Amino acid sequence: MVIETPCGYKVVTKDKMAWGELKQLRRLIRSRLIIDPNKQQADKMSGEFLNDSEDKVFDLMVIKIIKDGKEITEKLREEVDTWDGPDGKIVYDTLAELASKAQGITKEEKKI
Repeated sequence: MVIETPCGYKVVTKDKMAWGELKQLRRLIRSRLIIDPNKQQADKMSGEFLNDSEDKVFDLMVIKIIKDGKEITEKLREEVDTWDGPDGKIVYDTLAELASKAQGITKEEKKI
C-alpha cells in the first residue's frame, strides 16, 4: 500500500499485518490496560499507551518513504516527525485504520 501525503511524499507500507506482528501489537495493548476484575473489562488506559501503540504500528507496517524522488529506509519515524502536520497526520491516521482492520475493529466499534 502507498500512502500519499498532501506534499506528495509517499509512504510504502505492508498491505496487512502478519499474525506475529498483530500479536506484538496486542501484547503492547494488553500490557498497558488496567483491568477491573469485577467488570472483566479494561478500566483505564493511559495517553502514553496511545503514543506507544501508534509508534509500534508504524514500526511494524512502514517499509520505506519516497520523498523528493529519494528512497528513505532508515529512521522512518524520525523522518515523518519532521513533516508538516497534515502530512504526518494522514500517515498515522491511515496506519491506525489498518491496525484496527487487522484486529477486526470497525470504525463504528471504535466510537463506542
